Amino acid sequence: MHLVRIESDGSWTQVASDDNGAIHPSAGPLGARVEYTVPAGSSTATYLMILRAASISTTGTAYVHRAYAPGGPAVSGTSVSVPVGGLLLDEGLFTWSPGDSMNAVPLPGGALAPAIVAFGDVTNKTIVAGSLDGGAGGATGLGLSAGHEAWLFGSAWTRSEFGSVLPAREGDAALYVNDVSTSDLDGDGLGDGLEADVGTCWDPAVTCPWSEAHDDTDRDGLPDGEELLGVFGSDPDGGDDLALPRWGGSPLHKDVYVEVDFNTLGFETQPPFTNGPVPGGHGTRTRGSPPCAPRGSSAHTTI
Repeated sequence: MHLVRIESDGSWTQVASDDNGAIHPSAGPLGARVEYTVPAGSSTATYLMILRAASISTTGTAYVHRAYAPGGPAVSGTSVSVPVGGLLLDEGLFTWSPGDSMNAVPLPGGALAPAIVAFGDVTNKTIVAGSLDGGAGGATGLGLSAGHEAWLFGSAWTRSEFGSVLPAREGDAALYVNDVSTSDLDGDGLGDGLEADVGTCWDPAVTCPWSEAHDDTDRDGLPDGEELLGVFGSDPDGGDDLALPRWGGSPLHKDVYVEVDFNTLGFETQPPFTNGPVPGGHGTRTRGSPPCAPRGSSAHTTI
C-alpha cells in the first residue's frame, strides 16, 4: 500500500507506505496500514492510494478501510472493496535509457488511462514517479529517469464523490518503451529501437520494401508514430485526440477511417469534423532484421 501526493508541477511524492504489515504487524500477514497527517495549508492537495499485488502473478481483492485519525473510530461509508493486480516490470527486462518514454496505449476495447508507476527503490518499495495521462486518446506516457528501477502497470480505479469506486475501464493495452530521444532517423516520432522491435521501416539509408516514405511503412498516409501511439488534438482535455490504436489502427496494415457526422436537432446540417486523420505483429527483433511486411487493410467507422 502506497500513499502518493501529486504536486502542483505534476510530480509524485510518496508520503507513506506499508508492505504486508511491516509497519503495523497487527494488520496481519497480508494486511497493510499507513498513517499520514496532511500538512497545514495543503488540504486541497490530490492524493492517490496505490495498492499492488505481492507478485506479478497474484490478483485478488483488497478491503480498504479509512479512519479520520490513527486508531480512531470507523468512519461510515469509507470501506470499499477493490481489485488488486498489476504487472511489475524490472528494469532488466528491456533496454532503455534516461530520456526515453514509457507509453501505455489502449487497444480496441481496452483500458483507458492505464497507470504507470515508477519505483526508485525496489527493496524498500519507494514510488518516485507516475502518470495517469500524458498520452493521446486515453493513453499514458511517463518519462524515464536514471533512478527508476521498476515500473507498475495496471488499470486505475477512481473514488467518486459519493464514495463508490469505479474502474477507468479495464482491458488490454500495449506497453512501449520509446527511444525517440536517442534516435529517430525517419522523424515519425518513434525511436529506431522501438521501430526495429515493432517491425516498421526506420532507417532512410535502407530501402523500405513497401514504401518510399520510411515514416509510413504501410503507405496509408498516416505516419507510423500516429498509428502506434495516437494523435494529440488541440483540446486540453483530449476531447479531439485521435485514438488510432484504440480504434484498431496499426502501422503494419493500411487503415481507412470513415467519419459519419449527424445532428439530433431537426434537419439542420452539421459541419463535418475537421480534425480527421490526414497524411502527415509485435515481437522481439534486432535492428539489422528487415521490417515486417504490411498485412492487408482495415476500414474503421466512427459515428
